[in-house]
Amino acid sequence: MMKLGKSTLALFVLLPLLCVIYLSVVSAWTYPLLFDAEFSLKHYLVLFSGESELAWSFVQSVLLSLVMATLGLLFGFFVAKEIAFSKYGSRLLKLAFYPYMIAPVVLGSMLQFYFVRWGLSASFFGVMLAQSLFILPYAVLIMSSFWSENILQLFKLGQSLGGDAKTVKRTLLYPLAKPWMLLTFAQCFLISWFEYGITQVLGIGKVKTLSVISMQFLKEANPHPAAVAAVLMIVPVLLTFIILYRWQNKAQGNWSAIAPINNSLSHHPKKVGA
Repeated sequence: MMKLGKSTLALFVLLPLLCVIYLSVVSAWTYPLLFDAEFSLKHYLVLFSGESELAWSFVQSVLLSLVMATLGLLFGFFVAKEIAFSKYGSRLLKLAFYPYMIAPVVLGSMLQFYFVRWGLSASFFGVMLAQSLFILPYAVLIMSSFWSENILQLFKLGQSLGGDAKTVKRTLLYPLAKPWMLLTFAQCFLISWFEYGITQVLGIGKVKTLSVISMQFLKEANPHPAAVAAVLMIVPVLLTFIILYRWQNKAQGNWSAIAPINNSLSHHPKKVGA
């Protein structure tokens, strides 16, 4: 019974993906010959011919997502550290929730006047700035779960054993932070990768990421290029989850290695600063 349930769930999850892949490799799809269509890779070959906007949209989406993921990782790591050890840390952390009180499309509509006036509308930098308004706070929220009193105590313990600040950070702090850093990078990448609303509003259709151009194909009732765009969107996501899963398994060893010390610090927090 359990195997049947797992198989049904797997089929339910994979069916949309298989349907999209099928649409991307057939030249036509007409009823009732749904599975007798002629297979062709012409929709993919167009990517390398220079006649399609999909190739540039893919490059633009990758660049935008990588930039936003990198900025989110750096911003979240250092800002979350300052917030965690600040006197008003809990109050400052609450500010990170404010961008999510309003939908991205509504936020984009509110900012459109200022973006047009400042010359940021319909530009790559403008879209990047708009996405940073809710991606950077999200990165802070993720990294804030790493920075705790125990981490500070471990850092002080490493220094008390003779290590300088740079060595302790390289050998202790950064290895421990890897799971959160990887999670932050992956989440910021995925948010930027699938973001549509604020990119469409402030990019006004000229900053054509994969999410924007796939919706354009759907509005034009052009399912095959839309399916190719969807496949190009899904593949990096699958690769991201595979990398995240492997790194997470490696990172578990770091925590198991310091678990006795961490537990000792939890029970005797005052002895570290002595």
